[in-house]
Amino acid sequence: MTQTLSKNDLLMRLHEERNQLDGTLATLSDAQLVQTGATPLWSSKDTLAHLAFWNRWTNDRIDKISRSEKPPRLTQPGELWSATLERVNTQVFGEHRDQSLADVRADYDDSIAGLIALIDRLSDEQLAADSPLTA
Repeated sequence: MTQTLSKNDLLMRLHEERNQLDGTLATLSDAQLVQTGATPLWSSKDTLAHLAFWNRWTNDRIDKISRSEKPPRLTQPGELWSATLERVNTQVFGEHRDQSLADVRADYDDSIAGLIALIDRLSDEQLAADSPLTA
């Protein structure tokens, strides 16, 4: 059985996770944020760009479904989801690799604010596990 969070619980969790991430980032210098290390290729800045992309994609998907429009699709015909993730993550990494830390942080801030605003305008029923939004 899938547990469904209420809108307020979901928003509270998003704010808590955001605060935890902000707290962690505050312990790092700008030089540390752009240094690779989390993975052989990715820096913390690259991870923030990655999170911003997925926040925007999720926001766009939920928004379109809530308006009975066709949601964005990442998977190409015949492509496994794991291959889609690898392809998209590689593409996002390449697109944002040379973006400044300030721009990545601003993009991440905008993306999470947009996601929170979208969730805030939806009802608990729209966010329920059996809702078309979660399909």
